[in-house]
Amino acid sequence: MQAFLDGVRHSPGGVGYRAFDLAGPWGLEDDPARTTPIVFQHGLGLDGRAWLPWIRALAGRAPIVSIDMRGHGASVDRWQAPSLEIADYAGDVLDVLDCLEFDRCHFVGESFGGTTGLYLGIHHPERFASLTVVSTGWRGALVNNIADWPSVLEKPDGVKRWSDMITAGSFDPASDDPALIAWAEAQQVKLAPQVVSAIVKCLRAADLGPDLDRLTMPVLNLTAHRSPFVDMAQHAELARRLPRYAQVDFRAAKHRLFLTRADACVDAIIRHLDW
Repeated sequence: MQAFLDGVRHSPGGVGYRAFDLAGPWGLEDDPARTTPIVFQHGLGLDGRAWLPWIRALAGRAPIVSIDMRGHGASVDRWQAPSLEIADYAGDVLDVLDCLEFDRCHFVGESFGGTTGLYLGIHHPERFASLTVVSTGWRGALVNNIADWPSVLEKPDGVKRWSDMITAGSFDPASDDPALIAWAEAQQVKLAPQVVSAIVKCLRAADLGPDLDRLTMPVLNLTAHRSPFVDMAQHAELARRLPRYAQVDFRAAKHRLFLTRADACVDAIIRHLDW
C-alpha cells in the first residue's frame, strides 16, 4: 500500500487523487464488473487515505481511485476561493474521471462526499454504475448540529473547536480505536477555517429532494443510527423514492462508521453489487 500512500497524481484542474489496479488482466475485457473502477470520495475533514481499509479489501476486484476533496490533502492548492456550490465539488470528481478516461464508475462517498455523489448521480447518471453513500444527507437543512460551525470557526482556536465537535459526533472513545480517532483529529486540524466554513455552508444550502427520482442506478445507503448529524428521516425518504435502493443500518455506530465499521461496510457493498 505504500505506492498508494505516496503515489499522488493531479488532474488537469489540480485535484489530487491516487489510482491503481491490482486486478489480474486475464478475462477482464469480457467482464464489465471487473473493469468499472471504484471511486472513493471522503467527507469534510479527512483525505483519501481514510479509505485504505476498503481499498485493501476491494483492490483485487476493480481499478481503484481515491480523491482528495478540494481544500484537503493533495487538493489544497485547488482551493482558489471559497466554493459554495456543490456543482464545483462534483466537477472535481468528473475532472478526475475524465483525466483517467473512465466513462463510468462505482462511486462511494461518505458524509458530504456522499451528498456530492448523489448530486453526480442526478446530473450525470450515465457516468455512474452504482452509488454507495455512508452517513449522508441529501437536504442540508435537515443536517443537524452544524449550523453554528461557521461562527465557531471565526474564533482564534476555531478549527480545534470544530474538530472537537465533529470528533465527538463521529467516534465513541469507549469502543473505537484510539489511534484511528487521533489520526482523524490530526487531519481535521490541518484544514483552513475558510475551507470548513464554505463546505458547511454549501451543505446547508443543498436540497436534492426535487430530483431524487432521477437516481435510477443501484444505491446502497449505509446509515449510522448514533450520528448526531444525519437522522433517520432522511434515509426513510430515500427508501421511499429510489427504485433500486438498499440500506444497511449500523445501530451502534456514530457518524464516521466508514472508518469504525470498515469491514462490515465492505461486506455490504460486495453483497449489494454481487461481486
